Amino acid sequence: MLEISGNPPLDARRCSRRQLLALGALPLAGLSLADVLTARQAQAAERRRDTAVIFFWLAGGPSHIDMFDMKPRAPEEIRGPFRPIPTSLPGFDVCDLLPKHAPLADKLTVIRSLHHNLSVHDDASHWVQTGYPLLSARERGQQQPAQGAVVSRLRGPQRPGMPAYVCIPEAYNSRQGFYQRAAYLGARCNPVDAGGDPKLGNYR
Repeated sequence: MLEISGNPPLDARRCSRRQLLALGALPLAGLSLADVLTARQAQAAERRRDTAVIFFWLAGGPSHIDMFDMKPRAPEEIRGPFRPIPTSLPGFDVCDLLPKHAPLADKLTVIRSLHHNLSVHDDASHWVQTGYPLLSARERGQQQPAQGAVVSRLRGPQRPGMPAYVCIPEAYNSRQGFYQRAAYLGARCNPVDAGGDPKLGNYR
């Protein structure tokens, strides 16, 4: 049986004997290959939602124990220095310096299990940005594509004429210790740089 939904586009070079027999039976069902491919394309368009991801990479940002995981009952040398405040999610506190986060907490997902055993920021950054660990990342440069580049390659732009992947203010190069480019996927999957800081006089 030839399934219409969930299959990649048919490729004659990789078509199995079963698929060929199923294709041959399409006319008996009153369907042509064009009908099947049109139905599949319509299903894919229906499944695709108008979604986007905004990924904040806080290079040098505050620690988790200063924001969402203050560990107030831990010993002084472990717990964060700020006071926890209750939120709209029972049992979940945030730092008292984040009062506008408190009413939105029931819409957040805080993942506490993400960790690594690398002692170098650059190596850990490559792992988080690309999904692949790499020792001596700064010296070796980016080896794998960043998440945004993979999405750009697999999904493409949300709308024609719009970029699929944007970095604000710009994508750092691997010598800066952040790994936001496409690597072997090629320049077409690199992010569009937003052009730096709009507050500066030379912004373009």
